[in-house]
Amino acid sequence: MRLSTGAAALTMFIFLSGMTGASSTPTPSPATKPKGRSGAFERDRQARSLILQNNNNFSREQVEFLSNTCQAWSDAGRQSEARVIMQRVIKSKNADAHAFCTMGITYMSEADDNSELVFARKYINEAIKLDPNFSQAYFRLAVIEHRLNHFPEALRLLDKALSMKDPYPPAWSTKAVILSSMGRFADAYKAACQAANLMPDNYDALTIKAGILIQIGKPYEAAQLYKHVYQKVHKSDYLLHQMITCLDESGHYEEALAELKTLLTLTPDDPDSYRTRAGIYRKTKNYEAALKDMNRAVELEPSSTAFKERAKIFELMGKPDRAKADMQAAAKLLQ
Repeated sequence: MRLSTGAAALTMFIFLSGMTGASSTPTPSPATKPKGRSGAFERDRQARSLILQNNNNFSREQVEFLSNTCQAWSDAGRQSEARVIMQRVIKSKNADAHAFCTMGITYMSEADDNSELVFARKYINEAIKLDPNFSQAYFRLAVIEHRLNHFPEALRLLDKALSMKDPYPPAWSTKAVILSSMGRFADAYKAACQAANLMPDNYDALTIKAGILIQIGKPYEAAQLYKHVYQKVHKSDYLLHQMITCLDESGHYEEALAELKTLLTLTPDDPDSYRTRAGIYRKTKNYEAALKDMNRAVELEPSSTAFKERAKIFELMGKPDRAKADMQAAAKLLQ
């Protein structure tokens, strides 16, 4: 079980994050605002219906609704689909800064090719011309600069987004990621705390803070934060894995074993979880339990790593012949 909290993992947040922070959507009304998977389907249906029924003569509310929808699509990896719609929206006489910014976002994908970022810049700068106080536009430009490894300029733009009358809170998380990638962990932690305070129920803000806690040598605090996110915000196997790894690294073995019990109930055939629990049993010198779990891990995934880890347990149990056999099996798999 690897801890996904390095600078690369945190950096990936910027382009894949769903923390759009878009303004509220006038259409549909709050009473009927789509929620969940079925709500997203209804939102998509309404967006397509608007495009089919309208000849680029969108009202302000429709522009806002389509911009929000296409921004959500882009942040979810549906840039091409969103771009087709936004090409229509920005031709409307009611196209505003949000619309042009969203058009720019459709050119910001997670792909390695940066060639389309010139178009992203073009439309986002148009948004700033229409509204110099549109904080999200500065945030999106900062994301582009970070993508190009222009860290000082990215930070300048993030500070601009945060200095507006209507600041863009996700900029704090992105600032934390950039500062972390620059090795400025203390400053990164301060920015992550600001994000978590402003967005206390936001998955990205909280998990980025947890990742930085690990980077500054506080895995137990990170574990507690992952647990909070798991219990209060979003349940996922990933969060349990992160929590368990942090508990293990901080020496809180009993807590880690308790969480592993939950994880193995949810994913009874996960070899990584068995290997992790075997490692904790080995650290606490419960070799019989460690061997039982490693036998299960080898059964589920007979990898070179699994055989080597089981060989260590056999050595500790005073069974050198069994250890030698597992090391031979590991070497054979690497041939």
